Amino acid sequence: MNKIKGKFTKTKNLKYISHLDTLRLFQRAVRRAKIPIKYSEGFNPHPKITFSFPLALGIESIGEYFEMELEERINEDTFINKMNSVLPEDMKVLKAVYTNDKESLMALSVWSEFILNIELYEDIDENLIKDITNDIISNGKTITRIRKKKKKIIEKQINTKDLIKYINIKKLEDKRICVEAILKTSSSGSLKADELIYILKDSGIKIEYFEAMRNNILNKELDPLVK
Repeated sequence: MNKIKGKFTKTKNLKYISHLDTLRLFQRAVRRAKIPIKYSEGFNPHPKITFSFPLALGIESIGEYFEMELEERINEDTFINKMNSVLPEDMKVLKAVYTNDKESLMALSVWSEFILNIELYEDIDENLIKDITNDIISNGKTITRIRKKKKKIIEKQINTKDLIKYINIKKLEDKRICVEAILKTSSSGSLKADELIYILKDSGIKIEYFEAMRNNILNKELDPLVK
């Protein structure tokens, strides 16, 4: 099987396009780049492209992943160059390798590595930052998720203890902190970057504004999906 797995960026204005729009963009790029992609069978054949765990709208990433099946092998560097020649500037393929993985990208996606740059309403003491970090890691925090189902509003409370692998808060200049975090992003459970922001606010950090970047998606061993 000629299955190729790659890592790509999704930055700047492209952080506002949906998972479905990302798929459509890749499909057009494959056609324009004349990549010999394999199509599904049936009445409505479509290119065999899949992606890792979806990224929330408004979050940039330099560590997204795709997988596609090809009719024939082409050189990995040739593949990257062809794709990047037709993709927008804010979405570029960084790496591509052939793979024999039997598990899907979604199944392999377990953790996400984030960087959050945060502007505060007021400065914060470094000792308080350490206390907050230790409490979140040791005890977790309870958050409430709200969703609609058949016109009914359903609330579900979740403890985040098993959804946060690592968190580190660095104090920068006045009223600025940087948060490094590894959060669960799998089909069995996940925590979004904006939910982590809610947890930090609930812990006493007065946040005015934040920007988030997903650096990588990791498997259960905390290795990148493409090395």
